[in-house]
Amino acid sequence: MKNLNGKYKPPPPLSVIEAARSGEADAIEQILQHYDGYINKLCLRTIIDESGQPHKQVDPYMKGRLQSKLMQAIMKK
Repeated sequence: MKNLNGKYKPPPPLSVIEAARSGEADAIEQILQHYDGYINKLCLRTIIDESGQPHKQVDPYMKGRLQSKLMQAIMKK
């Protein structure tokens, strides 16, 4: 996965993934932080303000749903 400046961002270590699968909260948070930029990109919506100007904004409902699905996928055995 690439980060914001276009450089490769290595995936979390296997030990973190295994800890997340066992339910460790810190490990799950590390994985969510790793994919935060990607999830934000998927959740961008165009919002029109009062003056008619379009703005890009992260949809918090959709972001929460995607984070929830990621956590479910981590816990699935």
